[in-house]
Amino acid sequence: MNVFMDIAYFVVISVAAVLALYAVLIVLRVRKQLFRKENQGMLEAGLEQKMKTEVEAKGGMFLKWTSPGFTGVPDRIALLPGGRILFVEVKRPGLADGRTPRQKRVAFQLKALGFDVIRAASLEELRDAL
Repeated sequence: MNVFMDIAYFVVISVAAVLALYAVLIVLRVRKQLFRKENQGMLEAGLEQKMKTEVEAKGGMFLKWTSPGFTGVPDRIALLPGGRILFVEVKRPGLADGRTPRQKRVAFQLKALGFDVIRAASLEELRDAL
């Protein structure tokens, strides 16, 4: 009888261990999907919309900037009253910097030309720059 109980405990523990391992693998797969490159834009999109509302409330325009043939440009250009221009690289909160070396180099070039360039991961960072 004890042998059967030992085998039953072994089977139960083995099944529980396999189920726990399977659960860990599922969590890792979901985590990987959440942080894939194409999903990061969705996290930034909501922040960009709030920033757009903030700039427009101040009488400005918050334009999406794409530059075919020239990579690394900031995500947005804030055109503000009085002729002020602010280039904004929007990054999702929680990243240490999040910019590629190319994005850093382009930001440096724009600053060298006299433009204001910021990396903003929150609405407060944008407000400080405005």
